[in-house]
Amino acid sequence: MAPPFLNWQIHLPRPVNDETTLPPSITRNRKLYPFFYYALGAIDGTHVAAYPPSGAAKRFRDRHGNLSFNVLAACTWDMRFCYIASGWEGSASDSRVYDHARRFTLPVPDGYFYLGDAGFPLCDALLVPYRGVRYHLKEWGSANLRPRNAQELFNLRHAQLRNIIERTFGAAKRKFVIMGRGADFDIKTQAKFFPAFAAIFNFIHMYGTDDDFAEDSDDDVEQGDDPPEEGEEDDSAQLSIGVTETERNDTEKRRDLIASTMRESYQAWLAEQDAMDASD
Repeated sequence: MAPPFLNWQIHLPRPVNDETTLPPSITRNRKLYPFFYYALGAIDGTHVAAYPPSGAAKRFRDRHGNLSFNVLAACTWDMRFCYIASGWEGSASDSRVYDHARRFTLPVPDGYFYLGDAGFPLCDALLVPYRGVRYHLKEWGSANLRPRNAQELFNLRHAQLRNIIERTFGAAKRKFVIMGRGADFDIKTQAKFFPAFAAIFNFIHMYGTDDDFAEDSDDDVEQGDDPPEEGEEDDSAQLSIGVTETERNDTEKRRDLIASTMRESYQAWLAEQDAMDASD
C-alpha cells in the first residue's frame, strides 16, 4: 500500500468554519448541538491480533491474555478514519499511546477537541466523561432512567456521540476479519495492516454504494474495555502524564460549563413537554 493512498484517505479533519460543515445528525439534534460544536471526532484504542516474535510475546499480551497491537484511532462523524497510530504492543494502555500521539503526531487546533472515554487523560485536546458517573449506553438502556444531574446528562450525551468510534471499529473489523485473526508476517508488516485496511474502508465509504454498508448497524458496535473507576488501580494510573495542573483545571471548567448549559437546555425541554401535556 503506497503512502500517497494512505495520506489521501486518512487525514486530520479541518476545524469547523460554520454549522454547514457539521453533519445534520449533530446540528439537527438539540441533545448534541451546540454543546459539541468544537468536537472534531471521536478517539479510542482497539486491539488487533498480533503474531510477535517469541521473545516479545510478553509485551504484546493484553489485559485479556491475548497477543495484540493496541491501535489508537480517531474517526469523523461520518465514520471515516482520520488518524491512526499503529504498532504499539497490546500491553500499552490507551493513555500511554495517546500521550505519545499528542506530543508527536496528533496536532489539535486550539479550542477544538476529540471525544474520548474515561481511559484517556483530561486535557485540552480531549473531552472525556466524568469518572465514577454512569456512562455506558447499555447502563442507561437497562436502567431506563432519566439523568439526575448535569454530570449524568453530560455523560449520557457524550456516550451517545462518542459511540461513533465503536461503530466504526466494529464495521471495519467485520469487513476485514483478518484484524481479529492476525497473520504471521514480520511484526513491522503486521503493524501496517490496520492503517491499510482503514484506508480501504474509507475508500469504500467514499466511493462505494449504500449496499457496501447496508449490513452495518448497532450490532457492529465494538464492545471496548470498561475504563477503571476512580480509585481503581491499573496502568491507566498515568492518565495525567504530560498534562499540567493548569491545563487539567481549565479543561474541567470547560466540561463543567458544557454540562451546566446542557442541563439548562434539558430542563427547558422538560418544561416544554410538561406544558404540552397539560394543554392536551
